[in-house]
Amino acid sequence: MLRLIAEFIAKEVARFLRANKLSETVVGEHDGDLVRVFDLEAEEYAINLVRKFLPRSIIVSEERGTVKLSNNPEYIVLLDPVDGSNNFAAGVPWCATSIAIAPISGYTLNNIAASAVASIYSDDVFSYSTTEGVLHNGKPLRRQTKPGSLIVVYADRLEEFAIAYAYYELFPEVK
Repeated sequence: MLRLIAEFIAKEVARFLRANKLSETVVGEHDGDLVRVFDLEAEEYAINLVRKFLPRSIIVSEERGTVKLSNNPEYIVLLDPVDGSNNFAAGVPWCATSIAIAPISGYTLNNIAASAVASIYSDDVFSYSTTEGVLHNGKPLRRQTKPGSLIVVYADRLEEFAIAYAYYELFPEVK
């Protein structure tokens, strides 16, 4: 059930971003990232969806930080409505809505019960639940063969790429 809720919220926020021409006006900065009007509007929309489907939650979101929906929460919800804001603003299709849900009793990355990542520019949704594993558009995703070592790098700044390159230099067996 939590996976379906995570998928619905992620897909709905991605649809909201596609369907509305939201302002790209910069209204602030947070931890070195620009905050735009669309970040705030998508976050508010996502928080309202969480409020509707998981009212006994605490939300940790990129722009607003902690949002307490209940004095007796069952879940902690990690939320990034526009994961890749710079790409979204530039029209680059490498951006998504991301959500993860964990029981309040054990809210670590090891205790995530369900999550979903919905592409903003396509209908692709990757989701996870502890009972179903990883799914792509609702269908189980299975690895066919064990992959070798792999590094994938995406960097906004040359300094970030330099860190990945230094790692590669230290561990040349990783390709």
